[in-house]
Amino acid sequence: MKVREIIHELTVPPRIEILEVLRNKYLNLSLIYNELKNKELDVSLSTLSRHVRTLHKLGLIKKVGRKYTMSGTGMLLYDLIHQLDDICLWDEICESAEFISSIPNELRLGLSKLKSAEIERDIYTAVFKVFKAAENAKSWGKYIDRIIHLDIFKVMIQKNLDGVTKKVISSRDTVDRKVSMILSVIEDLKLDEDEMEVVKSKCEIRILDLPIQLGVVDGGIAFFQILKVYRCVPAYVAPVYISTDEECVKWANNLFEHFWQKAERFDLAKHIDSINPNK
Repeated sequence: MKVREIIHELTVPPRIEILEVLRNKYLNLSLIYNELKNKELDVSLSTLSRHVRTLHKLGLIKKVGRKYTMSGTGMLLYDLIHQLDDICLWDEICESAEFISSIPNELRLGLSKLKSAEIERDIYTAVFKVFKAAENAKSWGKYIDRIIHLDIFKVMIQKNLDGVTKKVISSRDTVDRKVSMILSVIEDLKLDEDEMEVVKSKCEIRILDLPIQLGVVDGGIAFFQILKVYRCVPAYVAPVYISTDEECVKWANNLFEHFWQKAERFDLAKHIDSINPNK
């Protein structure tokens, strides 16, 4: 039977609930009935029997003697449904088919990892939290952003000098302003030739237009925002999701790496050399 037909049959109440009570359990019909009753689901034994037979016919549960349990297929489909159910950004996703179409299925389902994230709706507070995370970075930071702020860039350059690696995916319309500010900070800090070489080795930029902002610092914290578009220009009205959950941070890092491989290389070193009198 095709997946769409299985999903259609599974949406009939209380079939998903039957699958749920059979996860990692072997129960006969009476025990399934009692489990559903404990969940305040009112269904007669005869109706329950019909639902169980249908789920068995679909291959979503299997029968062992007089007892039933969830099959591997049932477990796969049940978990997929719950991952979708855990996705908390439906409003933002509705606005960004472009983002969803640009990532593979495993990363799409990973959006469910944001379910326990802190939601910051004030963009200025969110930027400050990103700034503090970048300021406290010990090893590396990865960013997809449109942010151009002098204090942030000063911190980033200083962290490069302290040995912190930074990877940035910039939109095409902001990359020139970002580079201009990086060069301005280098001049303001009066970096010598050796220090410029450190910045060149520790800061890398690539270009890709994306409807999101994202940050991952030291594999310990992640920031994520889907940008809404207002009059063809990305707007910052959508909430920012902030998480230190290990699985969520791992997903965010994988999302960054997916786009990093697609992004166009940018020669930042050439621009830094342009202000080095010894080059």
